[in-house]
Amino acid sequence: MNKLLLLLLLFTSCACKKHEEALSNLPACLQNLVADKQQSAGLQTIRFQKIKGEKQYWLNTDARHLDGAEYIVNASCDTVCFICTECLPPECMKKYGAEEDWKIIWRK
Repeated sequence: MNKLLLLLLLFTSCACKKHEEALSNLPACLQNLVADKQQSAGLQTIRFQKIKGEKQYWLNTDARHLDGAEYIVNASCDTVCFICTECLPPECMKKYGAEEDWKIIWRK
């Protein structure tokens, strides 16, 4: 029983450490967003791509699966594009690669 408890504590401490590291790699505005439980309630992942030297972050809420939009922001949290399923893709989406090209850098 003690070994199981020790393993559980070890796993929990590693998971927390990875979560903290992920947060420290985010721009300040995204750290604030994630820290605000009300604002980030629907947030599933934050994904990253570098486009022409600028860091871009996809705020993945899975809203696109429900005919909604998901936003792509820059390091200042200014919206630079959006993703939707039931709409014509905006022109700005042409500069991004496939979904697999986005690296998940934060997960709920």
